[in-house]
Amino acid sequence: MRPLLEFRQGGPPVEARPAATVVLLREAPTGFEVFCVERSGKSSFLAGALVFPGGRLDPEDHAWAQAAGLPADAAYALAAIRETLEEAGILLADRETPALHADEIEAHRAAVLAGASLRNLLDEAGLVPAVQALVPFSRWVTPEAEAKRFDTAFFIAKAPADQPGAHDRTETVASLWATPATLLERWQNDEIAMVPPTHATLEWLAARSTLGAALEDAARLAHDPIRPERRTEDGVPVLHLPGTHPYAPRYVLTSGRFSPRR
Repeated sequence: MRPLLEFRQGGPPVEARPAATVVLLREAPTGFEVFCVERSGKSSFLAGALVFPGGRLDPEDHAWAQAAGLPADAAYALAAIRETLEEAGILLADRETPALHADEIEAHRAAVLAGASLRNLLDEAGLVPAVQALVPFSRWVTPEAEAKRFDTAFFIAKAPADQPGAHDRTETVASLWATPATLLERWQNDEIAMVPPTHATLEWLAARSTLGAALEDAARLAHDPIRPERRTEDGVPVLHLPGTHPYAPRYVLTSGRFSPRR
């Protein structure tokens, strides 16, 4: 398995590529659950980590936003919808009738993974991407010290009730629904691996008792980029999170993983 984080050995920082991810939520007896996927141990980025579905923007995402008469930054939401279908098997799209069927969703997913245009597939099926269902949540920029960097827009969305989701068995090798508190406990017990943006998001979610409260509170958040800075304090690697945000101000490398410190 590749290292979870890979740092450069000198030289100028690589460019942070635009990306988008979706934090999918659903109602549960104990409040609400979040959907996560486990990245393949062979992945070139975040190998073996538990993450939210997402990926980088494609040129077509920008063309799609322009053709739909949407603001330029809507390309992030469209990319998030595409990546959610690819990695989670969940399609955030609207149609009056008939309702989306599981076989239809899986057929769209297989076609997109094979290189088809999601924009064209939705047009042919009379579907409209549910851009309005995505609530902007946060924006994380990979530290300059890392070998691969992304400028990632995080969205929160309520998952369609009849779409349980499933990993793609290629880029992602497992998937699950669980409460934020359960995932944090499993991380604390070294059962799963995750990086600071995932951990910070789950901590924020764990402080909300209902799905509705999470969506309402997310809509009030500022979206200034969070740019963690890698430092060394007393010989220990630290990720310092400057700026105004509701997360821990820094993450300290202890026992091979970055843990929050307040």
